[in-house]
Amino acid sequence: MGWSCPPECICINMKVDCHSKGLDLVPDSVPLTTRELILTNNYFKDIPPLEITYLHELVYLDFSHNLIELNGEESFPAAEKLAYLDLSHNRLTDILPKTFSELPRLVFLNISSNPMIKKIHEDAFVPLTLLRYIDVSFCSLDILTVQTLDHLRNLHTLAIKGNPWDCNCTFLEVSNWLRQTMRGHGNLKPRIKLLDHDEITCKKPPKVEGWPIFKAEEEVHHDCLLHVAIADLLVLGVITFCIFIGGTVVAGLIGMTTVIYHHPVMKVGDESDDDDEYKIYSSNI
Repeated sequence: MGWSCPPECICINMKVDCHSKGLDLVPDSVPLTTRELILTNNYFKDIPPLEITYLHELVYLDFSHNLIELNGEESFPAAEKLAYLDLSHNRLTDILPKTFSELPRLVFLNISSNPMIKKIHEDAFVPLTLLRYIDVSFCSLDILTVQTLDHLRNLHTLAIKGNPWDCNCTFLEVSNWLRQTMRGHGNLKPRIKLLDHDEITCKKPPKVEGWPIFKAEEEVHHDCLLHVAIADLLVLGVITFCIFIGGTVVAGLIGMTTVIYHHPVMKVGDESDDDDEYKIYSSNI
């Protein structure tokens, strides 16, 4: 890191543009005062922590269209002022609570077109309280929980299309939440703008494959209610059966106890009295 512009990049004021330069390493001479760094369409496989951490004024970072792999054990390098981060079109895997935990001022996050992202932990965005824009479209997500998004009080725009959503009972909760936040409450404006919501479709179950999520909502809701009803009946049946068996066993035990303690058994004292009577009768003879 230095004060001059890297020869392979273009520097204008505090912006350094190194896109499409065939780079696999961040140039050493990126000015420390850089506020905007564009490294899109190169060959980066990871994110160098020292180079990013030293850029204390960095607020805008574009790492899109690279080969970056950021697994669950790694976290993005600390950048206290970073507000805009584009990691789209890379090879990111599951997003966990520590993935972006060192970016407290992040406002814009684009991790779209990362086909290896199959899961976003429900606490993944907890440290990112300022987030206003999230794009997770065209990944491999099949489920998303309300807990993942509901705590983001500043969230304004959300993009989730192009994922193989499993429109099951859990996703029904998400779709209901999205519908409510899109409509707003009373005189309040809608809280979230859901981009291309008509193009967000279900992959599973087969009966609603290809349906927009809000169209499939009623069908899934019916199936979920039916599933709950059947499950309740099964539980009730098991409980009834257990009560019946338990009652039968208890009744049997009570019956056995009654027979044992009330059966007419000759007492020892009675036997002694009979012997005495026999002896008297014999002597008289």
